[in-house]
Amino acid sequence: MKTDLRVLRTQKAIREAFLQLLNQKDYKEISVREILERAMVNRMTFYKYYSGIDDLVAKLIAEFKAFYAQSVYERFTSPNVAEFLQNSLPAFQEKIPLMLALQNIQTKRHHLYQDQLDIVKTVFLEKFAATAYDEFKDYQATMFAMAVVGTERYYAERGEPLPAEKLPEQWRHIAAALGGK
Repeated sequence: MKTDLRVLRTQKAIREAFLQLLNQKDYKEISVREILERAMVNRMTFYKYYSGIDDLVAKLIAEFKAFYAQSVYERFTSPNVAEFLQNSLPAFQEKIPLMLALQNIQTKRHHLYQDQLDIVKTVFLEKFAATAYDEFKDYQATMFAMAVVGTERYYAERGEPLPAEKLPEQWRHIAAALGGK
């Protein structure tokens, strides 16, 4: 069943209005009324799709997490990492403003940055558990997740493209500085 284009446009307007407000003020300071005014929709329309701002945020985060988890999984199962990155980075770059905005919402229910760490860690453990030292698997997965998600955030916050082809070399320099090979 196809979704009516008017519905998609309305939902997009609501989401964009919310994200614009989120870039201007703290999550807890945003009201439904402000979203309605920016999106130019009425209250009934908003509540037709969302039970409140918290529900809107939950749906935005769920959609981003689905995209992110799929990307991370594909990255680790791709036989050609360089080709995967070349093909997938444009879609990721497009979602950076959304990611940064949602990472700034930290509540008991909403914690995208931590969710991203958990996604990378889980996939790392699934894919590399056999090659990790047993007693250090969790540590290695946690450090790897922090490096990946931290790197994404580092470049995103600076508005710079992720230099994927240069990252392995940079991580080797870090390992060498720590006394590794």
